[in-house]
Amino acid sequence: MVKDPTMSKNAITYYKKEYLRGNPEILDDYYEERAAILEYDAGYSRYNAEQLAAQMYGFKNKSDLKKWIQMQKANTSL
Repeated sequence: MVKDPTMSKNAITYYKKEYLRGNPEILDDYYEERAAILEYDAGYSRYNAEQLAAQMYGFKNKSDLKKWIQMQKANTSL
């Protein structure tokens, strides 16, 4: 994605989330990295870090994110 200097931060966040939702493997990697950052750098427990990371990508919790990723991977392998 080419950054447009006229785009708002919210618009950039929206497009980034839409790009990640189209790429389940990349979303899974980003989620794992964000959860690790929250756990080790921000001091959250592992459980809370994983839940918060999932919410940052627009999911209710880790379980919803992982289910969605599995469904997307299954659909692309058909």
